[in-house]
Amino acid sequence: MNIFDKDYMLDTFVAMVIAQYNLGQVFSDEIPDFSQYMADMVEQLKKMGVTLDEIDNAIAEKDFTNMLTNVGSGRRERSFVMEHIEELWVR
Repeated sequence: MNIFDKDYMLDTFVAMVIAQYNLGQVFSDEIPDFSQYMADMVEQLKKMGVTLDEIDNAIAEKDFTNMLTNVGSGRRERSFVMEHIEELWVR
C-alpha cells in the first residue's frame, strides 16, 4: 500500500480525529496538538478528491470507541468534530 493512497490517508486522518477526540475526553488540556497535522492532511485529502461526506461517513464507520457515534451524544459530538474539519477545509 502506498502512503499516498487515498484510502490509507483517509483512514490515517480518521484515526487521528478519533484519537484526538478521545484523548481530549480523558486528559483534558494535556493532549498533544495535532492541529497542524490535521490541516496538512485535509489539504492532501482535498487534492485526492475526498469529500467532507466521505470523512464524516468514515468517522462514523470506523469509530471503534463509539464516542463519536452512539455513546451519549456521540452524533452531536461528531458534528462538532466535522465543524472543525470544515473550518480546515475552507482555509
